[in-house]
Amino acid sequence: MSETIMTNYEQWLNMAEMPENKRKILEATIRLYSKQGISNTSTSQIAKEAGFSKALIFKFFTNKHDLTMNLLTPILDHILPAFTSDFFEDLEKKAEVKEIIHYIVFNRYQFLMENKEIVLIFLSEILINEELQQDFFSYIDSNNKNNWTREHSLFSKIDEKITLTSLFSAIASQILMLFVQCLIFNKKMTEQQQNQRLEEIVDLIYNGVKNRKE
Repeated sequence: MSETIMTNYEQWLNMAEMPENKRKILEATIRLYSKQGISNTSTSQIAKEAGFSKALIFKFFTNKHDLTMNLLTPILDHILPAFTSDFFEDLEKKAEVKEIIHYIVFNRYQFLMENKEIVLIFLSEILINEELQQDFFSYIDSNNKNNWTREHSLFSKIDEKITLTSLFSAIASQILMLFVQCLIFNKKMTEQQQNQRLEEIVDLIYNGVKNRKE
């Protein structure tokens, strides 16, 4: 998988304007949340991991929920918008349906892997955090309206019964399953094996959505 995504969470965190102590607290939170989960991590543990007192944590964050939201909302406010802008610019250069699907599958999977720690935290929290759910779906709705139209070359070449939602749901479910297998279930796969699985996903999606009249 080539280095096509230049913006990721770690880069954002290193470059964001914030007090250095706050940055270290967020970094410590990522390490602990990704290792032992959000519910199993206390603010005392975060303070110890960061090398600070609990009092300093509460100087920046009102409580653990506030800390968690400060950790995750930049994904929707900064990371995804920057990634999406580049993504759609590159996507417009693709002409053939299979080429478009190939780009989407590989590009989105690379994004997941380059941000794997924060993505795992995000996925676990969005299942139970209504505030994060609302923010996420608001972003998705806005993103779809701003970036996609039926006039895109992709839509003139796929089955007219296929909607934008169903297409991206199919792609997302497949690449998320591979991501979960590798990261949560610890299924050992080389990069070559992952690429092979991604190619299989491309073929699966393409055969399911291509225009039968062609």
